[in-house]
Amino acid sequence: MSDVFDITSSGSWTYDAVASTILTTTTLSAADIGAKYARGPAVVPKHDATYWDQVTRGFDFSDADRVPPDLYNKVLWAGLKGGQPYPALRRGQNTGAADSH
Repeated sequence: MSDVFDITSSGSWTYDAVASTILTTTTLSAADIGAKYARGPAVVPKHDATYWDQVTRGFDFSDADRVPPDLYNKVLWAGLKGGQPYPALRRGQNTGAADSH
């Protein structure tokens, strides 16, 4: 992980956070707190909260790593990609399980 940090940097950089335009479709308005929205097209949700509540019913979001990742990925894929088939591992493809950096 330390390889991604430049320890020789002067440290003189800035960062301006911007809110996703999807917030314009909710009651969480970034403009109310003075935040700027990201440039680009307005992002519109594929489904409402009721849909996501139904398809994730029984999932434990109380803490990190309590939701089965394979099942959650399939729920997200179906909700965002519709009828497109879920990607399958190709023969001989590395799943990353053996990687230990």
